[in-house]
Order: sequence, then C-alpha cells, then structure tokens
Amino acid sequence: MRASVPLVSAPPAAPDLSDGGWLGRPGVVVGLWALVTLFYVIDQLRFPGSDGPMLVSSELYLSAVPVVAALVGAAVARLGQRALWLAGVLLLIEVIAEIIWLPIEWVGELAGFDPEPVGALIGLVVISASAGQVYRAARRHQRSAGIVGLATLAAAVVLIAVPGITKLDGRLMALSYRIAPQAHNDDIPPIIDQERLWTSQPPLVASALAEAGPPRRGPFVITVGAGGSQELFGREARYAQTVLGREFGAGQRTVVLANDEPSLYRVPLASNSNLDSLLTGLTRKVDPSRDLVIVYLASHGGRDAELMTDLPDYSDLKSIGATSLAEALKHAGIRRRVIIVSACYSGTWIKPLATDDTILITAARADRTSFGCSDERELTYFGEAFLKAGVSLNASLAERFETAKRTVTRWESDGVQPHSEPQVFVGRNMSGVWRAPALSAAAS
Repeated sequence: MRASVPLVSAPPAAPDLSDGGWLGRPGVVVGLWALVTLFYVIDQLRFPGSDGPMLVSSELYLSAVPVVAALVGAAVARLGQRALWLAGVLLLIEVIAEIIWLPIEWVGELAGFDPEPVGALIGLVVISASAGQVYRAARRHQRSAGIVGLATLAAAVVLIAVPGITKLDGRLMALSYRIAPQAHNDDIPPIIDQERLWTSQPPLVASALAEAGPPRRGPFVITVGAGGSQELFGREARYAQTVLGREFGAGQRTVVLANDEPSLYRVPLASNSNLDSLLTGLTRKVDPSRDLVIVYLASHGGRDAELMTDLPDYSDLKSIGATSLAEALKHAGIRRRVIIVSACYSGTWIKPLATDDTILITAARADRTSFGCSDERELTYFGEAFLKAGVSLNASLAERFETAKRTVTRWESDGVQPHSEPQVFVGRNMSGVWRAPALSAAAS
C-alpha cells in the first residue's frame, strides 16, 4: 500500500500585470505620482499661474488626476487588477508631457511669447493619449463596444473637467462662510443687498459725473479697483485718484469705480457697464479729441488681458479687460489717454490698446506676475512704487515710471522673487506728454 502524499494548497496567483509589467507595481505608480507632483510644484513656483499661487494641496490634487481617470476608466470597464497598471501608464504620459512643457515655458519667457497655445495643444495630446490607453486596455480584455466607449469617455471627462474644480476656490470659500460663518470671525464677507446694489448704479454714476464739476478744458482721472474680494485694490484706486488728480491738476475732475466692501453703495461699481456709461458721460465734461484722460486700473490679472472683477462676497462680474476698455474708449471718442494697469500679466494690455495717442504703463510683462497683492499691504508693489515711493513732485510720467521700475526690481530682488519687468508703450503723438512735467503734460 502506497503512502499517501499530503496535499499542499498552491499559493495565490499574483495579480496579472502582463499588460505593462513594471508599470503596474505599486512602488512605480507612487514614484510616478511623486514625480508629476514635483514637476507641478516646479512649474507653479517658477511660472506662477494666472490665477495666482496655488496651495500645495492643489498641486497634490492635480497630480492625482491621472490616477483618478485611470481608476474611473478601469472601474467602468471592469479591468480589475489592471487598474494599477493603467494608472502607471497615465502618470507616465503626464511625466512626458511635463518634461516637454517646462522647457517650452522657459523658452517662451526668454523669447517673450505666450506659451499657452502650445500648452493647450499638449493638454489635448495628453487627454487623447490617456483616453486611447483606456480604450486599448478595455478592448484588449474583450469588453463590449458600449463598455469600451463608456470607460474611455469617463476617463476623458475626468481629465478635462476635474482639474477645473481648483478654480472654484472663491465660490467654495463663499459657501464655507455661509455654512460655518462663526469660524471666520472678521473675515466673513458682507451680505449684499443685490436689489439695492444694482438699482443704485445709475444714480451713483450720475452723481460721480455731477461731482466732477462743470465742463471745462483739462485732464480727467478715472481709477478702477476691480477686485472686490480684497480691499487692497479699492484702496489703491482711491490712492491713485488722489495722487494722479493732484499731479495732473485735475482738481475735482476725478472718479473712482471700486468693488471692495468700503465702496459698496458709495461709489459706482467697477463694472464694464458702469465704465462704459462713465466714459460716454465724460464727453459732456471734456473735449474727447483734445483733453487728456488718465485711467488707472488695479486687480489680479490674467494672461488673457482681463482683470479679476468680483464683489466682496466672491460673486464674479464680467471681467474688465483690454478689449472692453478699448471699445468703451472708442465708443466715447476719447483719443488722448494715459492707461496704467497694476496687475499680473498686464503687458498683455499693450497690443489691444496701443494707438498713436496712447501711453500705456503696465506693472508686469505679458508673461510675468506682479507682487504685493496682500490685504496686509496698503498698496501693491507697483502701486506703491509708481504712486508713492521716491517720486519727486510734478515728475514726468517717464521719471515716475523709471523710478517705479527700479524700485520694484529692488524689492523683488530683496524678496528673491522673479522680476515682473514693468512695461511702457508711448504712442508717437504722446512723447511730449511722456517727458513733460505732469502739470505741463496735462495742459499740452
């Protein structure tokens, strides 16, 4: 009789990762995610986004988007253990994209061109390649055509739509204030009476024009604080109204538009409709073909030549931008103008507004941020340097700009910040205004 052989159960089979081998290993996926995160952090620190510096949590969230897309696609297609491999593949695609994108941003900065169109193209390639990998994986495992298509679509939607959530910080913060206002104390945004606010706008515009006095020859100053969720920009607009009105001898011929809390119901809102109404009404106060109109604008800015335009409760208004301002000036027939833009990426305003009778001064190059946008400051870096710091009485615009540019560069160097490089455009008919003392320039 033969001795029985004890049965030994076979060890559990390892997950089938034959689709990609090493890409399906948890350590590789973690490493690729960490690498993508590192690239995002470098990108944000070296080339801050148009929405301002992002929180570290935002960078960690964005770098996880390829993983989320892979898991969603794998869940729909029922790929099981291959979800990890798919996450590795999508992260690898993102790593390659970032390796390509960072040098393009650097070259764009050196050459002075906007790299965003190239970035959009790279983004489309990443989405297409990632969705293609989900499609390929689902097809390989003999899923039905409907499941394959649905999985691919689900992954593509995550890659396209989910990153946009990081742009909802303002609305989410406003929601937070409503849900738990006791947690924020003095930072609670005001409750705005919308009916009172909007019905008061026409009278406020009319009152502002009436307070500017009777029609006469001479300069007119308009200052705009478009960002209302911070008091900084309204404060800078009021300071600019005082300084520029005094320097150019405008007297009472000044108007401020602002969206910060202290300005609500007191002055016209900084909105496109109010700005258009004001400039149209201005034709009854000035000779639009001869008198000098000075416009100073302050807010956060973007690469699209638009200012963040919002209310203290984080409600968004239609953005005031270079194109809308150009159209309003043209509609009013205002020919001779000095436009000063204190905002990030404000160099983008030059091309839409440049004419032979325009001087345009910006706080930054088209591809650079400016600094000092904190409510703890009285003014932004550029606002303080241009309006306040070390500028002699009755200085010319040329002197004021050169002094401001040197001052801002020194402050940025002291703070180890990339230089914003303020810009200027002087139309060929405006050289006299540019170099003459302010009072003489206004009278010319």
